[in-house]
This record gives sequence, C-alpha cells and structure tokens, in this order.
Amino acid sequence: MTFDFGRLVENHFKEKRDIFGFDAITELIEEILESRANLTSLMEEVKPPRATFDWTMIPDIPISEIGWSDVTTVEVDGETKTILGPQRELLQQYLNNIGKPDGTFGEQIKSLQNFYSPSGPQEIVAGSEDSVEKIRKLISYLVFYKTLTKVVTNFNASSAGFTFEAFLATLMHGTQIEANTGTIADFYTGDGIPVSLKLYTKLKVEGSWADLVEDIVNPKYSPDFGNAMRYVAVIKSLGGEGLTQSGELDFYQFDITIDNVFDIMLASIHPRVVSLPRRLVDRGEDLAGLMPAREKVPANEELEKQFIKNLEHNISFEGLDGPIRHPGGGGYPPVIAEMDSNFPGPYGDKENGFAERVLQVLEYPREIHKESLFNTWQGLAYTGMKKGNTFYDKILLPLFETMYSAHPDYPVNKAGNLRPAIKKYLKSLGKAFIQAHNDIVKSFESKEIKQARSEILSQVTWVRGTENAEELKKYYDELDLEGKKIALLNTYGIIGSDQRQFGLNDKHATNSEFPTYSENLGTLSIGGAHVEIMIESVRTILDQEIFAVFTSLKVLSDSLNRYFAGGLDDDNAAIEAIGSAKDIQTRTAETRTDDPSQLGLFASKE
Repeated sequence: MTFDFGRLVENHFKEKRDIFGFDAITELIEEILESRANLTSLMEEVKPPRATFDWTMIPDIPISEIGWSDVTTVEVDGETKTILGPQRELLQQYLNNIGKPDGTFGEQIKSLQNFYSPSGPQEIVAGSEDSVEKIRKLISYLVFYKTLTKVVTNFNASSAGFTFEAFLATLMHGTQIEANTGTIADFYTGDGIPVSLKLYTKLKVEGSWADLVEDIVNPKYSPDFGNAMRYVAVIKSLGGEGLTQSGELDFYQFDITIDNVFDIMLASIHPRVVSLPRRLVDRGEDLAGLMPAREKVPANEELEKQFIKNLEHNISFEGLDGPIRHPGGGGYPPVIAEMDSNFPGPYGDKENGFAERVLQVLEYPREIHKESLFNTWQGLAYTGMKKGNTFYDKILLPLFETMYSAHPDYPVNKAGNLRPAIKKYLKSLGKAFIQAHNDIVKSFESKEIKQARSEILSQVTWVRGTENAEELKKYYDELDLEGKKIALLNTYGIIGSDQRQFGLNDKHATNSEFPTYSENLGTLSIGGAHVEIMIESVRTILDQEIFAVFTSLKVLSDSLNRYFAGGLDDDNAAIEAIGSAKDIQTRTAETRTDDPSQLGLFASKE
C-alpha cells in the first residue's frame, strides 16, 4: 500500500463531494451565499480525531528479485543513460532517502543502525526543509526495515540470498549481476565496485578459486578499484518461524586484492590453493603457459547454454519415467503451466522461469551442493551428478514450494500436500537435469589431454602453502603486478588435479587484523517486533506532521460553522475557511501521488 494523505483525509470525512480543494471550497461558499435566504439550520460541528501512525501505514512494496534488478543502459546522443524498471524505480525512490546520497556501504549501514537510538529519528529529520521531507525520510527508513524483514524471513535460504542481493544493490545505486557471466561478483555498486555477497547463519566465504583469480587478474568493473574483489559477509541470527522471526544481521566487509590474496589464502581453510610449482619459484618457469588446456572447457556462460540445450532435449511429453496420466491428458500437468508458462515442459520456454532459477540456486556451473549432489569434486565440468532423488529433494521441491506455494492455483490435495502427479513430474524433471549435466561431463572427456596434463603434473614439485608459507609469501610479495598475475595462474587451485575451492571461516572473514582487516559495518535488527519499536520511536514526529493536516481541517470546520451561525455575514470566518482549505490543498498536493512509481512523497530530491 502507498502512504497517502489524501486517502487519510477522505477516510476521515466521508463526504460524497470533494470539499478539500481551494476551488471547491470557494464554490461551496459561493453557493451558500446565493442560497442564504433558504438557510434553515446550522451545520453540526465536526471534530476530527487525532491521527495515529501505525504499522499498516508503512507502504508494502512488492518483493521481486527480477523487478529490483531491472536496470538497463542505452546510448542516447553518444551518452550512456541508465533506465530503471518500475519496481526498481519504486524501491530506489525509498532507498534514496537513506543515509547520504553518495555514502559508502558502511555509512549507509551506520545510518540505518543509528535509526534505533533514542535520538536517531530526530537526527534523521534534522535540517529537513518542511514536514513533507520529514515524513519522506522517516517513512523510507521504516520501509527499508519492513521490506528487509520480509526478504530475510519469508523465503528459503537460496531465494532470500537472491532478493537480498538485489535489495542491497539498490541501496548502493548499483546493479545485480546475472549468474554465469564470468565473475564471482553478485552486484556492483554505483561506483562500479564489484561485490560478492554472503548471507549465512554460520558465516563462510568460499567459492571457485579459478573464478576469483580471473576477477583479480582481469578486473571487469571500476578501474579505480583495481585488481580486487570486495566481500560483504552477513551473519544472520534469527529466532521464530516465518514472518514472526526476529533477530540481527551483522555486516562485515573486506577486500581481496592482488596484493593481499596470498596472505589471506595462506591463513585460510585451504592454503593448498596457493601452492606454486618449484620451477616457477626458483627459475620463473611459467608452467601454466606450457600445459595443454584442461579438457578445453568453455566459459561458464557457454556451459549454462549447453546445459539448457541438453535439458530441452531430455524433457518430453511423457517424462523420463513414462506417461504422467491426469485428467488434462499429455505428460505435463497443465496446472503448472497455469502458474508459470515458462516452467520447463512442452508448454514452456526452458531458457527462463523455473529452469533459470534452478541454475541460480545450484550456482551452475559454480555449484554449492557438492557434498550431496556430485559424485566427486574436481570442478563442475569434470564431475558427474549423482543419480536418485537427491537433486529433487535438495533443489527442485524446496524451490517449487518457495516460488509457487502462495499462488491461488497451487496444486495441493485435501490434506494440504503437493499432488502426487506434480511430485512425479518434478522427479522426472530432476532426472532430466541430472542427465543434462552428465552429458556435459561426458562431452568434455579428453583422454589425450588429461594424460598429457597428468604426466606434466606428476613431475612437478610444489612449494606448498601448508608447509612453506613464509617462502611463498616472500616470493609473491617481491613480484611486480604482471609477475603476480602469472603466479596466480600457476597456483595449485588453477592447474592442480583437485582443491578447486578457496574457503574462509567466520574467524577469517571477521578478523579485523592481518591479513583480512575485515571492517564491522554494523548490526541491523530485523523482525516485526523491532519494526514496531521503530514505529513507537517515530510516532510522535509523524503524528505531529499528520495532525497538522487534521488541524487545518478542524479550523475549516470551525470557520464554516461560525460563518453559517453568523447568518453568513461574517466575512472573516469565510476568509479563514478559504485559507484553511488552501492549506489542506497545499499539504495534500505535496504529499499525494496516485501513481507510486512517479515522483512524490517518497521520491528523493536528487
């Protein structure tokens, strides 16, 4: 819902006729003057009650990862311009009022944290030009917390992570990055700083070492930021269930750069990833440049395209286990098509919708479920996915329930359980996903190349990160920029036979000292109970500003009463009534907007 003063006024005075515009009041008085001879009774005094701000008056904005990430750039007269989709623009209008217009992420979090303090709301509105600006700022902070609560508590871990990315990207005037586009970053800020976001109950920062090295060696975003990746790690501590959950989000931030990456990894869970060939350390021999390509595996984006192509081939009307019979006929439950026309199947476009979200949850081809879904771990393109229902249990069913359980056509039986036909189709779909992946693994097998690499690696002596940390650190620190790039491309995590992941635990990611130098950005309390506390802290301010409108209404009512009671001869009362009407018109015009996507009460002044 949008916060609308006009609606408050109309709900309070249930008149069929609009008497709140200046012209309307003037016309009303003129008509009374013309008909004063017929006046037989006086108008009863109407006293508006005090307006009270509560939870229902905090706007509810739609939560949409796709809508919030709807940012496109176009070239107009040689200049690049950014165009925001309607849902992103609406969210941006609220979040523009948070903190400083050009504030850092840390400054924004501190401002939001300060909102809790006893003097926080007063400090937020200090220096505001008028009551409209005060209301705009306070409501924006409340909208932030209400929306953040819904994002974190009303979705499963994977879905919450995606919408959380889009939400914070909007706060930083940035853009969310599509999956599998050759970067480990989740979004980049308005300043072009790439950010990899981690949201966990027990903090861990991990990922593909090859992808991190690629981002550091060949940065794709802000040139001023350099060869680096920024990490924002968030620890969530929640209690309760669903929207009744409440708790805290602790924010930490650190940068992995081409200068400190060895220091950080040598102190990490897997120091082995930065082991280097002795031939490189002693003689400067670029072993990576001499080795044949690893199975000629294409880029992540190409892997995903091939996966989708394989998936399309594997899906049939009958499903992989034979026909799925139901009243609608065919092998694809039509109720699914009614909920999502892009659902994988004969009626859907398999390159979007549910299939795309499965790939995001899996982080294909940078998977996150290696322990339970894959047979071994040597890199996704080399590892077959397990048979059976693991993929269905871990990915498809939870995601299906998250995405569609609120839909009015959600297919449940009388007991409230998902219909067997739907479960059967999802299991068949799971087999199609597994087969699509395993076909990729098979297609990239190259015995000749694998054998050649194995022979070279069998002769390599490694300066190991687990045993020779000081030697590695000294060698790397003395290299110039190009030398460090070559060293990173020769690390064990790139050319070795296993250990493809890097990993930092909570102690590493929150360490404020060498080598991580992690910065604690602050703590945000979320949950309905916390939002109610915030409402109490701003109620007085908002009541005063809202009450100003009703005060003018009361003056209008009293003036009209005196005017009528005086036989319509008291011109001063008439003038006072017109003045009050004009004041009401001005306030409601300033605060009211029929289209929340247009600039209005909550739009920033930028």
